[in-house]
Amino acid sequence: MTAHPDTLTLYPYLKDSCWVFDDARTGLKEEAFVLGATEMITRVVDGKSIPNAEQGFALTFAAVPFTGHDVELRWLRADPVDGNWYGGDVVGHRMEAWLCPALLLYFCEPPLRIFIRCDSLPSGVDPIWTPPGGVTGRRFVDTGDVGATQPKAALQPTITRTGDGSDKDPTQPVRFYVPMGPTLIEGFRAFRKCLEQKIGPLSKEWYEDGPDQRPCLYKDQPHLLVKVNKDNVHPEAQQ
Repeated sequence: MTAHPDTLTLYPYLKDSCWVFDDARTGLKEEAFVLGATEMITRVVDGKSIPNAEQGFALTFAAVPFTGHDVELRWLRADPVDGNWYGGDVVGHRMEAWLCPALLLYFCEPPLRIFIRCDSLPSGVDPIWTPPGGVTGRRFVDTGDVGATQPKAALQPTITRTGDGSDKDPTQPVRFYVPMGPTLIEGFRAFRKCLEQKIGPLSKEWYEDGPDQRPCLYKDQPHLLVKVNKDNVHPEAQQ
């Protein structure tokens, strides 16, 4: 399947009856889908009969429609504790799920719509990321939260011990592409402040590098972070 330029892909796998994912780009390790999200994923995976999905599958998502998406989720509300609630038709059933603050590692704000597709794990892809020595994995939500009915208060990313058994600083810098236009830079500085409130300090290099020296998640796709159009205004902001 040819990837749409606006899509991102994660590779969830099953752990303790809960779907989790690793992402070396953002430092997430065993980030769990809870509060309805695991049930949503299971319904799609079972509906498509994806083989050996528990060992890993491809979950492609975007804030814009793309060919062959399986589910369209719509933003419902922000949770009073943290995170956001989404709902939609999932293989013929109306379902709702809570998405944790890790969502803001992939979008500058909770999208109004999220389009999702599930596929078999591509050949050669290992869904499990093992952080190298000195690198800390982190997560906002554990598999132990899968039976909860509401988010826990004061969600903060937890630390995964490194191979040498020591706890490292959980504030590994997350760096994103920042356009050079002054209006966009102002917006990204606000985004930086929001991220720092969620996950701790970011590297000062986040917007001090030259434009050609800004590697990372969105180097070639800055449009994924900045959508300057009225359709991205949440209903609350329109009141």
